Amino acid sequence: RFVRVVHITYAIAFVLYTSIGLLGYCSYLEDTEDVILYNFPEGTLTTVTQRAMAVMFVFTFIVQIYPIHHMADEWYAVLMEED
Repeated sequence: RFVRVVHITYAIAFVLYTSIGLLGYCSYLEDTEDVILYNFPEGTLTTVTQRAMAVMFVFTFIVQIYPIHHMADEWYAVLMEED
């Protein structure tokens, strides 16, 4: 039952995020930048936001790379057992 609720929740979130993203893109078409922060006017708030995101990426890198490292470690262990 829990897994079903999680799947439904992810599906709803996907539909909502995709719909809002498409509506936003269709509103501005060619004027839409790849990096969402570039769509905002230059100013102190935009600069602070960009720097905050940079800090966030630096400190969350290990969390993002850990699953890849863990899988590679397991694959390496399997390869070493075969030899």
